[in-house]
Amino acid sequence: MKKLLIIALLFVGCDIFQEEDCAGVLDGDAREDKCGVCDSDTTNDCIRDCSGVWGGDDIPIGYKAISGKCYFISDLNALDDIYRDCLGGNSGERKSTRWENGRLYYLNLKNIGLGCEIPESIGNLTELKELWLSYNQLYGEIPASFNNLTKLERLSLHDNNLSGNIENLVHLTSIKWMSISYNQFSGVIPDGINSLTMLSTILLHNNQIGGIIPDSFCEVVNDLSGEYSERNSYIDQNQFCPPYPECVNPQNIGNQNIDNCEDFECDEGNMKSGSFCYYQQDIDVLQDFISSNEGLSGKTPLEIGEQEWYGSRLTKLVLQNLELTYLPENISNLSSLEWLNLSINQLTTLPMGIGNLTNLYFLDLSTNQLNIEIPEYIINMNNLNRLLLNDNQFYGQIPEGLCYLPMAIQFFGYSNVGFNVANNNLCPPYPECFNFGEPFYDTNNNSIYDDADSLYGFIDLNNNNLYDFDYYISGQDTSECEYCIENPTDPLCN
Repeated sequence: MKKLLIIALLFVGCDIFQEEDCAGVLDGDAREDKCGVCDSDTTNDCIRDCSGVWGGDDIPIGYKAISGKCYFISDLNALDDIYRDCLGGNSGERKSTRWENGRLYYLNLKNIGLGCEIPESIGNLTELKELWLSYNQLYGEIPASFNNLTKLERLSLHDNNLSGNIENLVHLTSIKWMSISYNQFSGVIPDGINSLTMLSTILLHNNQIGGIIPDSFCEVVNDLSGEYSERNSYIDQNQFCPPYPECVNPQNIGNQNIDNCEDFECDEGNMKSGSFCYYQQDIDVLQDFISSNEGLSGKTPLEIGEQEWYGSRLTKLVLQNLELTYLPENISNLSSLEWLNLSINQLTTLPMGIGNLTNLYFLDLSTNQLNIEIPEYIINMNNLNRLLLNDNQFYGQIPEGLCYLPMAIQFFGYSNVGFNVANNNLCPPYPECFNFGEPFYDTNNNSIYDDADSLYGFIDLNNNNLYDFDYYISGQDTSECEYCIENPTDPLCN
């Protein structure tokens, strides 16, 4: 009797825990979706449309609604191809994507172990602006469909195993920044590279790209060198052949494997050294520097100081702290020179020829022994932005014409420090553009960088000369100046 009672209770208990589904079937598997439809087929469940309405019809042709948002189907398929082919999965949560109006415009899949060829379907991402695929194991060639990515602005493919030529990159007409370094790209730089008019930086280093760098590349990247900087290209560790175009700085070409390159000859008037051609007259001037200064003996023209060349012409020369005592008169032949630093030497005079260097925008003659008046020909250097004459023995007056050079621009009401004549023997009165007025004092007891968590606490700038540009004309020995003999009480006279 007890056994029968227990069995009966067990059957009753089972009925207690069973439930009916939405169709009234006990323990059935039918479910009611968000639109009130009851069935057991989950594939036809109600979804939110692109406006977030359950069961709504706001789903444009070519788009797919996911969680109340619209996505372009071709973009989703391209993502699926990447994840399926490279990771054995699908686009899943799309963690590294950004979308606008249902179109993918940003894709970042750096360093996630992608090991595949870049799928052809990537060309369907026609609204893509940034693509980051670096630090993976991608291989094969860049697909032809890359030509469709005309809105791409930033491309990062570096540190992969990609190969082939780079022809399919010259149609990225919106590209601004491109890095394809540390791959196995080969071939040459295509002439069509000059169609990339928006390009400012291209990094090509550590590949096998070779041949002659076309002049068209210089139209895009105006300072092609071995060192990275903005508006630049890093081209080290390739197989580029000489002669190199004008935008290549010989000092920055980096290491190139030129074993398979043909020999070349320089144009008339140039001399060949290594893989470059140099303007013979510029080389002659450098040789005269060596011949005239014992501190440079034993060196060759290309070994002295710091030099930069544009094409075959010398554009920058730094001969700082080399015990120079003499400047050759033919320095005037350095007609392309833009930067000249002769500071910390033993010069006592200047040749007239230096006045012909009208392309100079930087001239540093500071810390020498120049015992002359400031030459009037400096007024003709219409491009000068920096003129440093401090710590010499210049005497006489500052030429009024210096006020009309670019270096004399006004900065917050005071003359810019592009001109420095401190610690000389220059006589007042000084040109109006160098009358700085009263120094600016901070008398408000302000404490700039007053940060309790900072290492040094705060910097108290109370009663300091924040804009005292008089420093750049100070330290004059005016004892021999006629003006000061006549006006001994003038504060400008010491």
